[in-house]
Amino acid sequence: MKSDPVPGSGTLLPVARYSSTSQRPEDRYPAWREGSLLQFGRLYDTKPLVPFTVETSSAQLGSIGFSHSRMTSQNWHRTPGHIRTDGSDPLMVAIRFEGEGRGDANGRAFDAPAGCIALSDFGQPMSHFSETAFTAVLAIPRAVAERTLPHVRTLHGLVIQPQVAGLLRSHARAMIEALDAGLPAHHAARLGRVTLDLLEIGVARSIPSGTVTPVAAATGARLAAEAVIEQKLGSSTLTIGNLCRWSGVSRSTLYRLFDAEGGVQAFIRSRRLAHVAEELRRDSRERISDIAERWGFCDAAHLSRLFRHSFGRSPSDYRAGHDRP
Repeated sequence: MKSDPVPGSGTLLPVARYSSTSQRPEDRYPAWREGSLLQFGRLYDTKPLVPFTVETSSAQLGSIGFSHSRMTSQNWHRTPGHIRTDGSDPLMVAIRFEGEGRGDANGRAFDAPAGCIALSDFGQPMSHFSETAFTAVLAIPRAVAERTLPHVRTLHGLVIQPQVAGLLRSHARAMIEALDAGLPAHHAARLGRVTLDLLEIGVARSIPSGTVTPVAAATGARLAAEAVIEQKLGSSTLTIGNLCRWSGVSRSTLYRLFDAEGGVQAFIRSRRLAHVAEELRRDSRERISDIAERWGFCDAAHLSRLFRHSFGRSPSDYRAGHDRP
């Protein structure tokens, strides 16, 4: 395993990589079980079904772990003994780009076709078979999962079918490409939040409507709207009408969801100002007018007026106060 620092790029997100290709064939499986980042022998009993190879990369996106791997076919078993001794209880989310799986999640049988997303609660036993596969995996701490998703224990063995999984699947592929190219570290937490938003939307569309409480439904609608806002934040097309259409909620629902922030327009304005402040803290030498245009403000004067109201200083003074020596 190695972590990839890129020369002169201290602001890039660290990526840990592991590959069995340089090892002797007979050493690949035991080295992976005991020597890879997660020490899988501590978490599962596994049995390769063909000569074993693996290539994997992982990074931390704010509060969640994100990894992707190509791995040969195996049987996997997480037992009550593992649960008692390893102290690990995240929600694991497997995004299957290639290769099928099937198994039993504490009495819940499931089939996981290529293109689906399969959820497993590490606090419960599970046995499954996986074909040789290309997957991305989210490791979501239980506290984060319980704040974001309804009834986490009931999600053990849930499969989000390919036709519903497309948003998060496409996002995960884009993150893989970004990590391989070198992702600025300051984007990590934001990407983690968007990832959780898209997962919540997929879960809400995949569980029976009767199991979704009004609070969970409102949370899902709010997260869906926030994800759209973040994606379209600098665009002039981010209007209330378009936001309702893109996120699938009515105007009255949209206003109610953001009432605590003073309304949806106030929320959008605060997110735009937060991005402007982030750029100014990074010692941007761009003209204020160019930054204003990029983040959806009509001109520099309009941005300066709103920025001073929120931060107590003009954008120029704020940037000067964060100048690096």
